[in-house]
Amino acid sequence: SSGINAEYGAMCNDKYVGMVCCKEDNTETGKVLYIMTLGCLIMYRRRGVGSLLLEWVMELAQRIGTERIELHVHSVNTEAVKFYEKHQFSVKDELEGYYRYLKPTTAVLLSRDIDKDGDNG
Repeated sequence: SSGINAEYGAMCNDKYVGMVCCKEDNTETGKVLYIMTLGCLIMYRRRGVGSLLLEWVMELAQRIGTERIELHVHSVNTEAVKFYEKHQFSVKDELEGYYRYLKPTTAVLLSRDIDKDGDNG
């Protein structure tokens, strides 16, 4: 079963430069906030927009009481994997055949536990 769906946008000069969409899922291993998409315009990358969006997700996860945040990244997107690892996410699995229309078809599953005491680093 599912809970909330949420999205948040980052703006600069009255235009959206980044966006994150996530949803709450109840899994057999607990309550998870799953990031469906997180991205920002190329010209705004490496300026803290992604980190700001991710910070919003972590605060939301804490507020709604999820145990962890998860997402999938295309295996060749090493920049994204490094970005999430910099924010204390770790690779939990590699899933062959996850993507139907991308080559390679492999996805990396990243996960980060949410601290209950409010310190998400």
